[in-house]
Amino acid sequence: MAEPAEPGTSTAASGPIVHGFPHLATVRTALTALYRRLSADGVARFAASVHPELVDFPDDEDIYLGAQRVARVMVRHLRLPDARMVIGFRDMVHAGHVELAAGPEYFVELHARFRTDRRDVGAALAHEVMHVYLHRLGLEFPGTRDNEILTDTATAYLGAGWLLLDAYREEAAIRGERLMMSAHKLGYLDPGGRSGTCSPSGRWPFGD
Repeated sequence: MAEPAEPGTSTAASGPIVHGFPHLATVRTALTALYRRLSADGVARFAASVHPELVDFPDDEDIYLGAQRVARVMVRHLRLPDARMVIGFRDMVHAGHVELAAGPEYFVELHARFRTDRRDVGAALAHEVMHVYLHRLGLEFPGTRDNEILTDTATAYLGAGWLLLDAYREEAAIRGERLMMSAHKLGYLDPGGRSGTCSPSGRWPFGD
């Protein structure tokens, strides 16, 4: 039997995993800012969920063409018809990075590990494309931590919540001679914050 993971285990550079709602105040502030900027009618115009079959990334699909395809799905979902994403891969601290320029072309870099593990490419691209969307809205929070929580919150609330939830998992990992559970996540929201953001006020992570 696998032993529990040590508290705070994470594969992302966004901080340790803390169960519960450690960022609830910032999430609430982010939702308030989103509604003030878009209005309730504006939020309601977004589909409640990105369909899973559109962001599925099979192993036999070309890594660059597949990443471009998934990015286009998110661009369409977020109503950015003139935005073009150019995807690259490299070793870096974070899961992804986007250059926020005037557009319409944006350069997105994903961590090199996504070349061989494609499960969370959709979640990473959803987050980076949301950065572009919020940049165009002129909506940002001061400080990296709060701005990343804003981006995760908007990503979850505007239809990609299930991608972020799927990016959290606990898997068996061997450490020395011990079999332990290793926890993985992407982004700054922890499991409680993600699930709490995906289904408020009638917006759900699956289905239209």
